[in-house]
Amino acid sequence: MVLAAMLLATAPAPHIASVAWGDESLLVVEVRARGVVSFPERKPGEPPTGPDNLMSRPDFRLADGRLGRALGPNREWVRPYSEAVGQAWPPSLAAGVEVKDARGNGVAVQDVRRKTEPGKLARTGGWEFAGEEIHTLYVRLGSSRASGELSVSVPGAGMATITADRTRARAEGIRINQVGFRPSDPDKSALFTLWTAGGEPVRLETEKFAVLSAGGRRAEFPVRLHHSGEEPDTARGERSAKAPVYLLDFSSFRTPGEHRLHIPGVGVSRPFRIAQDVWRRPFLTSVKGLYYQRNSIRHTAPWSTFEGPRAFHPEDGFQALASSTSLMDSGNGLNALGTDEGNFKNLVAGATTTPVPNVWGGYKDAGDWDTRIQHLDATRMLLETVELAPQLLREGLNIPESRNNLPDLIDEAMWNVDHFRRMQTPEGGIRGGFEFSEHPLALETSWTNSLPAYAYAPDPWSSWLYAATAARLAHVLGTVRPALAPAYRESAVRAYAWAALELARLNRPSLPHQVRDARALAALELLRLTGTASYEADAREALVVDEPGASAMAWGQANQMESAALMARAGLLPDAKANAQAALRQVADGVLAMQEKTSIRLSLQDENAWPGYSRDVSGVGLSALVWTHMATGEEKYLKGLLKAVGYGVGINPKSLVYTTGVGQTPVQNPFMLDPYYAAESFPPGITVYGPLSTITEGDGTWFTVAKPFVHPPAEEWPGGETYFDAFWTIMMGEFTIHQSIGPTLHAWGYLAGRKG
Repeated sequence: MVLAAMLLATAPAPHIASVAWGDESLLVVEVRARGVVSFPERKPGEPPTGPDNLMSRPDFRLADGRLGRALGPNREWVRPYSEAVGQAWPPSLAAGVEVKDARGNGVAVQDVRRKTEPGKLARTGGWEFAGEEIHTLYVRLGSSRASGELSVSVPGAGMATITADRTRARAEGIRINQVGFRPSDPDKSALFTLWTAGGEPVRLETEKFAVLSAGGRRAEFPVRLHHSGEEPDTARGERSAKAPVYLLDFSSFRTPGEHRLHIPGVGVSRPFRIAQDVWRRPFLTSVKGLYYQRNSIRHTAPWSTFEGPRAFHPEDGFQALASSTSLMDSGNGLNALGTDEGNFKNLVAGATTTPVPNVWGGYKDAGDWDTRIQHLDATRMLLETVELAPQLLREGLNIPESRNNLPDLIDEAMWNVDHFRRMQTPEGGIRGGFEFSEHPLALETSWTNSLPAYAYAPDPWSSWLYAATAARLAHVLGTVRPALAPAYRESAVRAYAWAALELARLNRPSLPHQVRDARALAALELLRLTGTASYEADAREALVVDEPGASAMAWGQANQMESAALMARAGLLPDAKANAQAALRQVADGVLAMQEKTSIRLSLQDENAWPGYSRDVSGVGLSALVWTHMATGEEKYLKGLLKAVGYGVGINPKSLVYTTGVGQTPVQNPFMLDPYYAAESFPPGITVYGPLSTITEGDGTWFTVAKPFVHPPAEEWPGGETYFDAFWTIMMGEFTIHQSIGPTLHAWGYLAGRKG
């Protein structure tokens, strides 16, 4: 109670958070108001009443009068709902904005437009929310000739100043890569675009921009219109920008140091670095994001930025019961039979009373606690990265294993593989992980979870994905710690053999292509590891990318990009190498075409893809470009990769870095329940899904949460700006190990470790 009272007393008053220039006569003023207080769980002051059904537990009043819920399987804990604190800022006050010059003379204000979105939100009861407000005011001045320092007064929010010197004042519309560039990078570029919420479109009148360096040095480059902002990006009609988009290309600039871009008469960008090591720290930060999703450990100093008790470990009483349903047949996997509803029905229907021994470890899946075989995608990406750049193995992560004489990057890979290896059946089958009977209940953390857990039955798809990963780990360990390699080799061989027998036993007339894709990858990895001829025969039977004219990825038909890349880089099936390279090019060329077509250079696979669910931040485009450059060495794919990663680290219409702890304006509120309820800041290394499409997702729950706090209506916003850093806008701040963190660390690690 004392802590809550202190937080309530220090709630921020409405204030001006920043002022920047939009163009020659446009000021961009950000006003923030209110905040959020979360409360830790505690023993109940009085027994909660109501039904014992977990899914229908009612809210009740705690002894202190706050609304809360009972937590834990025995209702042994309670937690109050979070609260919004502080004073709101009435948007009607925007009409009273005043601007004065250095002499105190008023500068005419012609027009004020407003954009409002939620910051961090509190869940205040049921499905009700309140919290931080972010108001962006676009203040059009009657004159652009003011000099010296301008003061901006916003009624109810105070006063702030900005210089009229455009070589020092920030230009809001310059979208720059906040990680930076290597001197030899063949693409160094930024974008300029600024949507003013229905105000006059911002157009650049200048033909030149400059790179400003220390000592006042400047190098000039041409400004080019990239996109009008009026045409849709995709066949569905999404418009990622609703204002002209200008390309600021300075690729020939190679001087190391800290720099800013300068647009005459407008302003300068945030600072950025040119240095050989710019991707090193971001890569390690992204890998550390895996650690923060670990199950079955206590998160504590010196390894963690937040405190959290150990959850889901057998020594604490955690138990997962066997289900007769496999992940392959669950909606959380492939739903191969097409019978699952809501992702949990088949799993729960197949529940038995038999405990599965030694179930612990693996990674949580964002705001859920499940481990899934798909998470091994990220582990293979990490292992591939250190194969290509073994010098990265010298880097530390500050994890509990940091003093065990194994490279930390290998320890992190082993953490995930070992989770599935512990559950391997005596016959060799691999379970697809463990899952709970539903999504987490309101206000519960991993350590207060009420829901029962079930371990998936083993299946061929999970077993082949595991075999591919364990074989790759054995290959890497062969050069790092040979004594550890045989155990993973033997486990991979048994998993592969069991999957083949089980597939024959199932005798299904058809299966999703992912099963064949997993078999192809596992056969290639075991061929590389063992040299056994039978794996080559199996690979040729399962592969499509070894045939002329194939695509490495065709929706609903195949995804063999990883297999094609492995064939090319490891010299497997050399007679089919050219076909594998061509199959990768077919996908990557589609990504490059979309970068040129779309307003903000989205790295989508084609015009029928849609933004959202990580497709624009860390989706298909990143991995396709990594693997195709890796396989071919052609510079255009490296240039495309640099554009693709740029989107996620600041070259987007919100100038956000979509990974926590990276850059100057990282997202602040990823959907992580444990740190949210621990009342701490969120840890670094978490890459979120990013903006959602208002066309594809506009009627969903995720926009429903945001809509009451958004102005103009969310449907009017450009798609590149429909990310609200509010926590409870779940499918924006949601993420997964394999869709978000994996592709991000893969691309950043490739850039950190590449030669040149």
